[in-house]
Amino acid sequence: MVIVEHPKEYGVFGAHGIGEPPMALPAPTITNAVYNAVGVWVTDMPLTREKLLTALKG
Repeated sequence: MVIVEHPKEYGVFGAHGIGEPPMALPAPTITNAVYNAVGVWVTDMPLTREKLLTALKG
């Protein structure tokens, strides 16, 4: 059996990409950790101290 490769003109040395890594993973993870720690949901990103204090008071 002979494998014949056809390199692409784009990419590094004709390599093919395998997809994008998950880019939105840290925000939900941090939000869940904050909820588990203090018991309030903050869904408006970025998560700041002011937003957390507002959520705690409300």
